[in-house]
Amino acid sequence: MEKERQIKLLSIIALVVAITGMTLGFAAFSTTLNISSSATVTPNSEDFK
Repeated sequence: MEKERQIKLLSIIALVVAITGMTLGFAAFSTTLNISSSATVTPNSEDFK
């Protein structure tokens, strides 16, 4: 009975650690991802094919 309780506790701890890690990873990824919609296009008629 004690062995089963230890396995359940370890599973819960592993789930909490995994969720925390994914949350921190997503937060770090979303702060470093910057999307800007400004682009400058200067067409050159000599290079156009």
